[in-house]
Amino acid sequence: MFKTPQDYFNATTAFYASLPKTPEDVKAVLEKTQKVFQKEMENTQDMIKTYQKATTGDATINEITDANKKATELAKAVTFAGLVSIPGALFVLPAIVDKAKEMNLDIVPKSVSEHFGI
Repeated sequence: MFKTPQDYFNATTAFYASLPKTPEDVKAVLEKTQKVFQKEMENTQDMIKTYQKATTGDATINEITDANKKATELAKAVTFAGLVSIPGALFVLPAIVDKAKEMNLDIVPKSVSEHFGI
């Protein structure tokens, strides 16, 4: 995690620098958030269609494998959304993500990583 107080200070400073400061910055963040939701919605719809095909025996193994990966990403997205919705979580989120990376845990969905660079 943080080995020295300076590491914590640097992480906190970087976090505060990344917060939107102007209305244009806020709009950009909201547009990125909308893109994340659209991507997750598309993945969920594809996953459901594949699982419906699988119930009739029309889905291939590759389609089912892809749907399972999308289901894993959906579970990560729901978990991440729950984490972000906790009051004050934005202040400890960088530390949580860093600690998860140290433990080889991937808690950030790909769609969030792509758009926000986390």
